[in-house]
Amino acid sequence: MTALAPPVVKGSTTKEGGGAVKGASVLWMSLPALFMFAVFGIIPLLGVVLLSFTSWDGLGAIRPTGLSAGPRS
Repeated sequence: MTALAPPVVKGSTTKEGGGAVKGASVLWMSLPALFMFAVFGIIPLLGVVLLSFTSWDGLGAIRPTGLSAGPRS
């Protein structure tokens, strides 16, 4: 069985010539994962932190309470 290797781009190999990808290319490959983490992890977390400083029953108006406790039922 014969396998064809992908072409080697000048400047993309290490000094040893092992064909390893340099750090800049790895960064580009990780950007989609970082984007998804931000959209589904960081942004909802910030929303929850902001809502923790409010008093809201889920239907009415959102009232900021700051660090004080909200109305008790």
